[in-house]
Amino acid sequence: VLEQDAAFKQTRNSATNYHGSIRDIIAGFAKFQLSAMLVMKPLQMIQNALSSINETLVETEDAVISISRVIDENISNGEIADEIYRIAQSLGQTFDVVQEIAQNFAKAGLDWQDTLKATEAAVLALNVAELDAAEASEGLIAIMQQFGYEAEDLTYIIDVLNKTADKSAVDTQELLAALQKTGSYAKESNLTLEQTVALITAISKATAASGQNIGNALKSLFAYSSKD
Repeated sequence: VLEQDAAFKQTRNSATNYHGSIRDIIAGFAKFQLSAMLVMKPLQMIQNALSSINETLVETEDAVISISRVIDENISNGEIADEIYRIAQSLGQTFDVVQEIAQNFAKAGLDWQDTLKATEAAVLALNVAELDAAEASEGLIAIMQQFGYEAEDLTYIIDVLNKTADKSAVDTQELLAALQKTGSYAKESNLTLEQTVALITAISKATAASGQNIGNALKSLFAYSSKD
């Protein structure tokens, strides 16, 4: 009996020691995991930040190269990048938006200095009129080409559009859409930008039609009235 009792005690102690060692292993592994997380999380954050910076640098370089090819002037890539970042920072926009607008103006045939002037004006329009980059640049380019305006006139054009939108039911986006459709026909009919905007605004108030529909209607009217 004594031998059996001693054997039972030894077995119980062995089981206790066994479970204790398992608990120690689990606790140690949990500590290792926690330590690894504390170390790896900052490292992962740093790695993600470096990857993001690298991606931004690549995108910036691609955009700058595209602009320099279009402009075809002796402008360094560094100067192009600095100017675009300057406009973006001063007017509270992203580099991607500003470089897209700049590329659109450069593709329209503007030189570097006029591209910068036009880009600043377009970004301003984008901020105050809730336009996107394509609308702000393409709409203003159309007005410049159709009515014979220069880059330095864009601020005045934006004032005309915004004041009209503030005082009537038509918004700047609709005005731009209509002007893109009918601007050249209005110019051929000896109408000024202001007169064309007035016509668009009056028709919008009377019909509540979209800018594109108003532009198409005026284009047809101008084309018909110009016939012999």
